[in-house]
Amino acid sequence: MNNQILYERLRDLRERNHFTQAFVSSKLNIGRATYSNYERGKRTPSLDVIMDLASFYKVPFTYFLNSENLDLIAASKEPPVLPLTPPEQQLMDIYRSLSSERREQLIEFALFLQNQP
Repeated sequence: MNNQILYERLRDLRERNHFTQAFVSSKLNIGRATYSNYERGKRTPSLDVIMDLASFYKVPFTYFLNSENLDLIAASKEPPVLPLTPPEQQLMDIYRSLSSERREQLIEFALFLQNQP
C-alpha cells in the first residue's frame, strides 16, 4: 500500500515551518529515525501519532489521510483513539508541560474533584 500523501504532507508541513526532523520528533517524543521513516514512507505512524502531528501542526488529522492510509492504520494493532476536544487538549498540554511530581499532583487533584458531590 502507498502512503505517499501522508509522507509528502509530513515533509511539506515540516519544511514550510522551517523545522528539522529532530525538532519535530522531540516535540512528539518519538525517535528522529522513526520520524524520518514516516516522512520517507518506510513506516506508517499509529493513529495516536497522526493525532499528535495534527495537533502540533494545527491541521485536521484527516489532512494526512487518504483511503489507503486509513486501511494501513486500520490494519495496525494500535487501538483507535477519538480526537480530543479543545478543553481536553488544553489539559493534555498542561499535563505534558509539568514535571512528573506535578503530574502526580494534578492526577490526585482530578481524582479529588471526581469524588466530590
